[in-house]
Amino acid sequence: MNNFGKLFNTLPEATVQSLLEQVPHTFKSYLPQEVIFTEVDFNRQLGVLLKGEVQIYKTLSTGNELLLQHLSDDALLGVGYVWGNAEYFPATIKAVKPCTILFIPKDSLRKLFLLEPTILDNFLSTINRSFLYLNNKIEMLALPTVKERLLFMITQSCQSNKCITINKSKLCQELSISRASLYRCLEQLEAEKYIQIYPNKKIALYSS
Repeated sequence: MNNFGKLFNTLPEATVQSLLEQVPHTFKSYLPQEVIFTEVDFNRQLGVLLKGEVQIYKTLSTGNELLLQHLSDDALLGVGYVWGNAEYFPATIKAVKPCTILFIPKDSLRKLFLLEPTILDNFLSTINRSFLYLNNKIEMLALPTVKERLLFMITQSCQSNKCITINKSKLCQELSISRASLYRCLEQLEAEKYIQIYPNKKIALYSS
């Protein structure tokens, strides 16, 4: 496994280094809380998060911040905005931990796709996963109550794991609610036997 993430997945690190030497690219570091993209200040380059963690959020008309996604190593940033002519980026991306990002311009991506078709396959796979994530996000936000949205999120997380460790701060941000509201919804879901909460803070879907 190389250290260049999903875009170069399955390619030896020496191969990736050789490919990058043939195209313009830049590396940039960010400190925690430093903004990477905003709605009006963004570039049309693909960002490859080599190290660190970022949050993608939307500022609502109420002034609240709605967390859209929390990403860590290997993630691709700005996938849908490398091509196209949109004047605004739909969200803000901010570093949570110290980050190192590889930025690849559109023309460099084109050349990389020609030099190594695996990179194109990886890029398209990432776009597909992004569409699936967006579809789930829209489905969740369309639910009428916070309790239903929370249950949806827990159910989605439990599909691949029997138990999950809940991150209360993250859930509050994603649902744009207070901790008091979150605790209340969790208590209601447990009382109604939708979920089970264990002493070690693990959560699982209720099983009779």
